Amino acid sequence: MSDDSLRTARWLLAVVVFLILYGSLFPFRFADPGVDGIADLLRRLTWARGTRSDMAANLLLYLPFGACLAWLWAPRLGGALALVAALVAGALLSPAIELAQVYETRRGSSPGDIGGTTAGTGLGAVLALALRSAGASLRRHPLDQVLSHPIAAALVFLWVCYRLVPFAPVLGPGQWLGAPAPLAGGPPAPPR
Repeated sequence: MSDDSLRTARWLLAVVVFLILYGSLFPFRFADPGVDGIADLLRRLTWARGTRSDMAANLLLYLPFGACLAWLWAPRLGGALALVAALVAGALLSPAIELAQVYETRRGSSPGDIGGTTAGTGLGAVLALALRSAGASLRRHPLDQVLSHPIAAALVFLWVCYRLVPFAPVLGPGQWLGAPAPLAGGPPAPPR
């Protein structure tokens, strides 16, 4: 791949890591919970089940993280090793964030989040590797114009996600019809 795509992936990775740290540790009100060693720290993790919107947010927040890592590491490691390395990086970053949230007074730390974040990392890595392998055929495709500006495409994607917050997947087709209303800039549909 070109040096431009690798440079863009590095910058996007830095932005994504910043957003993960910021989004996971906000409002930055840290306090000493009186932890007595690592075993006590691990016991303070709550096993509360997250909401669907928390699970979706974890998945979507780590998706670009995995994509950037796989995009950067694939030329050196090959596709399979880049996927494994991205999964390991996501599986290490997520518990570190959860342990840091023990010290943040307004956040809940749950080991249950680790599965969603690791899945998001893996899904992002798979998507990046699929995009990388399909690169030659995409050059003749209209999507090439969008993908040639990955930062702009990422910003549009993040804006769409912002407009859909709070995102909570539903299975009722009746609610699907009102779901695109936030994209038009109108008020969100009232919950049913």
